[in-house]
Amino acid sequence: MPMPTDTNPRSNKHRGRLRSRLKKWFNLQMLLHCRTTGEFWKLRRSWTEGRRRALGITIKQAREEFSIRMNPPIVLPPTIDESRFLEDKERAAEIPEATVDITPHGTFSRHYGTQEVIWAKRKVCKRPRKSARGIDNVGYHDLLSISNEKLRDLLNACIEQRKVPSLWTLSTLIALPKPHKPLADPKSYRIIALESCVAKVMTLMIDRRFREYLDDTKLLPDSQNGFREGYRTNNNSFVLRHCIDKARASGKCLITLSIDLKNAFPSTNLNTLWTKLHDLGARGPIIDWLREFYRRMTYRVKVGDDYSSAFNSTWGIMAGDSISPALFLAYTFDFEPPTSTDDILLQDVHITRLAFADDVIFLLLADRNMPSITSMQERLTWVEGEYLAKVAFLELNATKSLCCIIGAKRLPDHHLTVTNGGAPQPIDYVDDFRYGGIHFSTNLRNMFYLNYKTWSSRAQNAAYNVVSTESFVGSLPTREGIRLYYALVDPYLIFGCEVIVDVTEKNLRMLEKVQIYFLRRLLGLNPRSPIGPLFTETGVMPIRHRRIILALRFARYALQQPHSHYVNRAFRDALDLHRRNRRSWVSDIAKALRSLPLHPVILNVDELETIMGIDSLIEQVQESCAHYLLDSINSTRLPLLQSNFRPMVTTSLQTVLCLRKYLRTVKVPAHKEALLSLLCADHSLGVEQYRRKRYPDGSRIPYECRVCRYCGHGTETELHALFRCEGPEQSAMITERRWEFLERVEQLAGHELVSRCVSDTDESAIIAIHYFLEHDDLAAVFAKFVFDILKMFPISL
Repeated sequence: MPMPTDTNPRSNKHRGRLRSRLKKWFNLQMLLHCRTTGEFWKLRRSWTEGRRRALGITIKQAREEFSIRMNPPIVLPPTIDESRFLEDKERAAEIPEATVDITPHGTFSRHYGTQEVIWAKRKVCKRPRKSARGIDNVGYHDLLSISNEKLRDLLNACIEQRKVPSLWTLSTLIALPKPHKPLADPKSYRIIALESCVAKVMTLMIDRRFREYLDDTKLLPDSQNGFREGYRTNNNSFVLRHCIDKARASGKCLITLSIDLKNAFPSTNLNTLWTKLHDLGARGPIIDWLREFYRRMTYRVKVGDDYSSAFNSTWGIMAGDSISPALFLAYTFDFEPPTSTDDILLQDVHITRLAFADDVIFLLLADRNMPSITSMQERLTWVEGEYLAKVAFLELNATKSLCCIIGAKRLPDHHLTVTNGGAPQPIDYVDDFRYGGIHFSTNLRNMFYLNYKTWSSRAQNAAYNVVSTESFVGSLPTREGIRLYYALVDPYLIFGCEVIVDVTEKNLRMLEKVQIYFLRRLLGLNPRSPIGPLFTETGVMPIRHRRIILALRFARYALQQPHSHYVNRAFRDALDLHRRNRRSWVSDIAKALRSLPLHPVILNVDELETIMGIDSLIEQVQESCAHYLLDSINSTRLPLLQSNFRPMVTTSLQTVLCLRKYLRTVKVPAHKEALLSLLCADHSLGVEQYRRKRYPDGSRIPYECRVCRYCGHGTETELHALFRCEGPEQSAMITERRWEFLERVEQLAGHELVSRCVSDTDESAIIAIHYFLEHDDLAAVFAKFVFDILKMFPISL
């Protein structure tokens, strides 16, 4: 948007207006440069919130608490096998400082090339320019000014000499209060480490090599979905949803156990990690440098403007570091519980657990009438006593672990328990839980209702916050408002659509309500305005069609994965369930396609077995959307927007859904709103207002009876008010304003267009209107004319 220049600083009426307009204009530019949701909320809070509250703990308390968390306890918990723990410590001490790379491709000894540095720079340049810096005060964007060759040589020299610059080894710890926790308790704070950005770039490049090694060795099990390239965060939620469908199809219930590991990343035993990697063949200069980096790392705590003295950390993976997720995946690569006869089978493969890094859930089938937890208790005992105690040296948190039995008619008489080296601690049964961001419920009739309620509420709050920014930036331009919609509101509306198919109209209406509210508010239309133009004029797709298209794209993604991939197995298994007339994700897709308004799509299940077939289904949904929107605007209520006057075809969704040019060329907000109200049948003219009224007997007022309030010679329509009404007898205000407009049209476009406007046929006048809307100069002139005319037709009838 151009800087405002339409104020007169010398005028008393405009006194102070320029300053206010400029401030709002600068705020708008800052808003439009927000690339992430986090940046938006940070800017939004800077406008509305005062200074943050001070922490409720002293720097001494913070240092003591964080030092305890980031170092092993003096006395190991009773659940940990001390002899195994000490054995790993001894073995780690025996690993030489310089090891030899034994990988076939020299993964951990090959020098970094210029292309790898370019790749790393592309990664970090996407991060905010004001990202936190380490003690060296070097930011990510400072690195972009360093030549690729010099940065490459620096990193290679560090690896080759196995040395770490001292400024990289001191990180600052920031305490962030946990929600709804007492500020005076040091345990109520999370730890955020401000590490050197150069060190993070180094670990980012090491992470790329390390993941190359993980892929080459196929070290990670198929059940591990977290932080892996090509794996989507909702994969496990999709697999879990299918397991629930399969249990229901088999007449059984599904026992789900979500376990919580106490401080999983900070409590990772580094000695065990280095020992495992050494045994697996992960050796060489790069791994040696990484071990040295962790060995020399020290931390200091910052509270306010004060810093504590530094302390060492001898265990735990650094939270927020680039390579931390990959290290934890390697640390738990051997976490495979024994199989059971009660396991869910996907294409003859036992599904014992689903994992997203440390977020683990166990699955078992049980009798729905009298579910038994014996098999699940045996699995839990193995996890606690055999793996966590003797291999991973981690603890279970019974209070945060959850058990949910889906599809059972009653709950078992006893609870699952963990010992943690003492008395048994029960794990609570819950009616719903959240996994992978998706809420699952024991209510099979409407299992995903809580998702619609939660995410529609968050989308509504986001919409309110976007709309409320107008008090800081002025009237929000339509194009920029659509950008903010896709950045801040749409992510909530589409969340989980790959897993949750819209088969319940009541649920879907919660999302549609938010979308329609936002678009009406952005365009300045009232709640009674027609729905179709909200989409055809802005280019936003109706959320119903958008969600089903995204679900079909997920099906294409699942089909493209290897057969060993859990999401591929679950998808093919869902196809089998559908063919057996059992409810599944595929059957929900079929129902959602049949429920598309006015133009349903009939699913041929064979289409879901090929990429070409899925693409064909997506095209059919797009055509259905185009047909639906064209039908909605091709009504007598919207004579100015009908498709036979506009270049719209059902075979091209892009011609139906696009941000119209006049919404960009008309700059004055009041003129734009008046123009939209005229086009979208949300105006004060009799043809629309009498549509909303009734005769005393309840019957509608006929079209021909909605006569003009001034001349009485015809129905008070949009075209009549603009080009035909003579106005009140005692005033020529309408005709004078009309001829001023037509003179301007003749100057810019010639007399032929004026003739179309005053023609007796509606078609000629409508064609002229669409010419105005597409014209760079006449669009604003026409909008001002509409604004003036509608002011002469007040809403009181």
